[in-house]
Amino acid sequence: QAEHIDSTLRYFFWKIRQSPVYDKINFIVTADHGMTELSNDRIANLYDVLDPQRVVRTVGGAPFGLEVEAGYEQEALRALRKVKGIRAFARKDVPAKYNFGKHPTRITNIVVMPDLGWTVEYRKPDVERRPIGRGAHGFDCFDRDMSMVFYGTGPAFRKGYEQRSFQDLNIYLILCHLLGIEPSENDGDWRAVRKMFVE
Repeated sequence: QAEHIDSTLRYFFWKIRQSPVYDKINFIVTADHGMTELSNDRIANLYDVLDPQRVVRTVGGAPFGLEVEAGYEQEALRALRKVKGIRAFARKDVPAKYNFGKHPTRITNIVVMPDLGWTVEYRKPDVERRPIGRGAHGFDCFDRDMSMVFYGTGPAFRKGYEQRSFQDLNIYLILCHLLGIEPSENDGDWRAVRKMFVE
């Protein structure tokens, strides 16, 4: 897969260099998220940890959503905090850095954040496990493995400049700057990315 993308980009730049306006074009190569490796040795099954009669619904993935009956949250959290490979939060206590919000119909009343490389499931022991993939995303966005690549080249970018890590929501601000349009209200931080540009 990586070799295919690499050869496609190489061909793209070879063709675009033939354009008479090549030296006026700015290019960005990036991704929407990072990836990390998964393993069958790092699976946290929450079914036997909780009272299944009091679990209302689950939302698979990372982070893992868990809706439990009202009045059962604290007991469930105490049980979950003993499970290896995860961190569990009440909806109101999810760290602000994740920017999840606290909306009662959009966020489950318990949020389970797997440690890097762990898979969370809620599966009866007699139900066959679905195979896990080789890799996944959705883990702590501040973990290095969740970072994505970002390359910018063209007349607007400083040549040879190495940008410090930034949150990918700032790509919106980068695109607005390159297109010369005023950004709408957003959660980005222009200070985090402005130094990559020629003054």
